[in-house]
Amino acid sequence: AFGEAKSETADFKHTAIDFTRLAVFGKDCIDVNKMNKVLLFQIIGSKLSFYIEFLEDDGLYVIMELFHVDLPTSIEQLPSIIPKLDDFLDFYNTFATVSRDLENHEVSRNINTSQPEVPTNEVPRPDPEELYLEAVERYAMEINGNASS
Repeated sequence: AFGEAKSETADFKHTAIDFTRLAVFGKDCIDVNKMNKVLLFQIIGSKLSFYIEFLEDDGLYVIMELFHVDLPTSIEQLPSIIPKLDDFLDFYNTFATVSRDLENHEVSRNINTSQPEVPTNEVPRPDPEELYLEAVERYAMEINGNASS
């Protein structure tokens, strides 16, 4: 499992960059270890989200949110988690079911065996912040283009 944590005051840009980094960590874990899934989590302030990332097909990675919960932030709020225990059990059952389904999921891994294997730490990776900024710029251009039509 991989996770990222940010304070409640973190801005959207940095939490999005962290989520992108988390997705890349999960992808690398799947590729390097020849796994079919990995559990991810992200904590922003008191909000905890669990995700599962899996390889759907050669080069196509899917991330699904499995569970989200607001954690207590003080001892006085601690009893508020008791009604959520059923939710935690549902999360466990969902994760177990998805894991079982993915165990039987055949993935086409088209690997070119004529090329030497490059260690993961030498593979150039895109900068998550650059990817985020490019996506925001494209979105802004789309919004501005649609607003003027």
